[in-house]
Amino acid sequence: MSFPDRPTPRYLPSVQSRAALRRAAAKQATRAALIAAARECFAEDGLDKPSLDVICGRAGYTRGALYIHFRDREALVEAVIEDQLTRLLESLVAQGDSEQVVERLTHALAAEGFPALQLMNATTRSKGLREQLIETLREIARQLEARDSVSPSTAGHALLSRALGAALLQGLGIKS
Repeated sequence: MSFPDRPTPRYLPSVQSRAALRRAAAKQATRAALIAAARECFAEDGLDKPSLDVICGRAGYTRGALYIHFRDREALVEAVIEDQLTRLLESLVAQGDSEQVVERLTHALAAEGFPALQLMNATTRSKGLREQLIETLREIARQLEARDSVSPSTAGHALLSRALGAALLQGLGIKS
């Protein structure tokens, strides 16, 4: 006997699909916690000093959890830098003219907690990080061109000069 007023089981979320959604959310939360802990450790002690055990301890997870999400330390560093660059990009191009965007970039790179000099150093040893930084600067330049008719070349040079200058000042311990 069928009941036309009742939904058939295929329309009801299964226990398995709810469990899969919970697992996926837990996995994402673990990854986010590891990235946040690594970002804090890197901001305090540099990219190379904090051990993976210290990072995992701060996040509240084991090394096993870390290796589920990241193949090695370099992959974790890349994830942290990607997260930082994404946040930076979103905050920079949100509003304001080109001059304001470049000014905000300088302040963001020189700010406490953003390891600009370490980022520049890391790009020399990691092709992935170098590509991420270049793509972020290109995206900022593209958005400035679209919004303010600034040539990508001009915007790119200004952004790179400011980024390098901020990293140098930070490395020398000079606050801008």
